[in-house]
Amino acid sequence: MGKSEMLVSVASWPEGDPRLVRLAALCAGTVEAVPAGSLRLLRPSQAARESGLSRYTLLRLRKEGVLKAVEVRRGHFRFPEAELRKLAEGRK
Repeated sequence: MGKSEMLVSVASWPEGDPRLVRLAALCAGTVEAVPAGSLRLLRPSQAARESGLSRYTLLRLRKEGVLKAVEVRRGHFRFPEAELRKLAEGRK
């Protein structure tokens, strides 16, 4: 998809569309984009298994801002594998 097709697509989104809200937040710099090299996103239960922490600990760390997460749908989060690696390296 080229830039012009993408702009036409974005222009067709209704006001208040979550994609539009996310895009505005990215443009404003209030939400960080996930680096391209760390696209593997894990559900909280998967992230807990791989990190050795409880699911609730991961959710608490996300809420406290210690662990970054991607909101895939309102109230549903995924943890980038790279963020879990950073957390593990910081814990050592």
